[in-house]
Amino acid sequence: QIDSVEMLMFGTDPRPVLSPVSSLVIGAVEHALAKSDISLVLSQVNDPRKLPAALMAGRIGGLILHGNVPDPRIAQYLKRHPAVWVMSPRNQSGYWGDRVAPNNFRIGQMAAEYFLERGHQSMAFIMSARGDNLGFATRAQGFMQTASAAGARAELVEDSVIDSSELGDVRAERKHIGLLIDRFMALPDRPTGLFVPRGQATVMVYEALRERGVTIGDEEVKVLACDLDPSLASVNPSPDFIDVCPGRVGEVAVKHLLSHLKNRDLDVQSVLSIEPRLTLASDG
Repeated sequence: QIDSVEMLMFGTDPRPVLSPVSSLVIGAVEHALAKSDISLVLSQVNDPRKLPAALMAGRIGGLILHGNVPDPRIAQYLKRHPAVWVMSPRNQSGYWGDRVAPNNFRIGQMAAEYFLERGHQSMAFIMSARGDNLGFATRAQGFMQTASAAGARAELVEDSVIDSSELGDVRAERKHIGLLIDRFMALPDRPTGLFVPRGQATVMVYEALRERGVTIGDEEVKVLACDLDPSLASVNPSPDFIDVCPGRVGEVAVKHLLSHLKNRDLDVQSVLSIEPRLTLASDG
């Protein structure tokens, strides 16, 4: 009987105020493990040369992993334990074990389809100021390809990403969002649909648009948000949004980890994509 599972956050922060989606994943993991009488041990790993003492002592049965690929020496040690990564990768290589993440390409597709179904033939994707997550780039691919295939005009509004040392700095990110909105405003025949692929950026996008005299809504610029983020409750008009279903990510991750713990000879690497859901403000 496994008593505990360790969740390691490599270079990422589990606090709800900084990463509400990750926080929801953690809550779902903890809830799913509790059903099997297994406790969750959550640890941030900011020094790649150090791992939690309980893990080094061999008292942990399995791993849920999040964030960046650790140092190769650390990775080699961790590979002794069944492991499942959650959410999108930060780079192209180095990961191992299973992965459970939102279907980011489908998120982009769904956003473009949302605007097309509402008659928008010109739309834009604002590349949120977070360069540490490949999921946003994949969302952009789905968005651009779907719009193009339908004969619509799609613009990718992007700039240099915010410096990693400034992540979590609200003023720095607000400034960055303002610069992106300036680029959006300067587009010829400005698009009437704007997809914001990260929930926390939506409030800043609203602020930046209003500061530039833009009316948010069907009359001028329709904004579609992403993620069930608490900050969305503060914006008016309430945006429709794409729910990446973080609770489902956590549940499926635990299911696959428990399967590996029961059958340690199982040597199959799975990548599981969780389907997003479109949630309309009118439904709330």
